[in-house]
Amino acid sequence: MACVHVYVVSSPVTFFFSPFFFFLLSCVSAARTVAAGLHCGAGRRAASTRNRQEKEEARWGKMPPKQDNVQRLLAAEQKRNKIIADAKARRQAKVKQAKIDAEQEVAAFRREKEQEYEQYRAQQLSGADAENLELARGTELQLQELRTLTAKRMNYVEDMMAALILQGGELKE
Repeated sequence: MACVHVYVVSSPVTFFFSPFFFFLLSCVSAARTVAAGLHCGAGRRAASTRNRQEKEEARWGKMPPKQDNVQRLLAAEQKRNKIIADAKARRQAKVKQAKIDAEQEVAAFRREKEQEYEQYRAQQLSGADAENLELARGTELQLQELRTLTAKRMNYVEDMMAALILQGGELKE
């Protein structure tokens, strides 16, 4: 390949800092850019680019047409939406299962505490029954003592009243 060089010759006094000078500079840079394709070694660069493209095609396969890219994007979006929907469904199922498990634990805890309460209540009632029986026995003993004491005193009172009636009102002791 041949090298192409572009030179712009101008008088520095005439064009320096003039709008035309800046225009020429932009043209020169544009010409250099265009000439870069014809610059020495451009053929090697193009060949290395082609080789790189061939290697990528061999590795990844040939690039599909643009329409296929759109279809691939749509398919990827659908796949993403399905993955998200599945994840949401799994999360909802986990929440539902956790709620069921929690309700079962609460029910088991409630049954356990109710059973403990019933045992405590039965113990208190049996203790109360024993106390009631003891109180009833004690009360019965006290009543028996009062009855015997009353019977003794009744005899004494009867004797005193009989003596009063028989003696005409004088009391003897």
